Amino acid sequence: MVTPELLLLAAFVLDLFFGDPRWLPHPVRGIGWLALHLVSMLMMPSWDSVSLKSNTPASIACDVATFKIQSNLFAHYRGYG
Repeated sequence: MVTPELLLLAAFVLDLFFGDPRWLPHPVRGIGWLALHLVSMLMMPSWDSVSLKSNTPASIACDVATFKIQSNLFAHYRGYG
C-alpha cells in the first residue's frame, strides 16, 4: 500500500522533473481572471448609486453554488460524505 508521504514525495519529485509547460497558462490565473470579471459584472453600480447589484439572480446562484461546493468539499474531507 502506498502511504500519503510516499505519494507526496513522488509528486514533488515529478513536479521538479517535469514542471509546468511554458505554453500552458496556469489554471489559477484563469480562475483569477474569471473571478475578477464576474465580481465587476455582478457588483456594477446600478442607476441608483446607493444600491449594488448584489441580489440579482446570477449573484444568488453564484452564492448558492459556492456554498454547495464548499460544504461538499468540507463533508468529503471530514469523512461525512
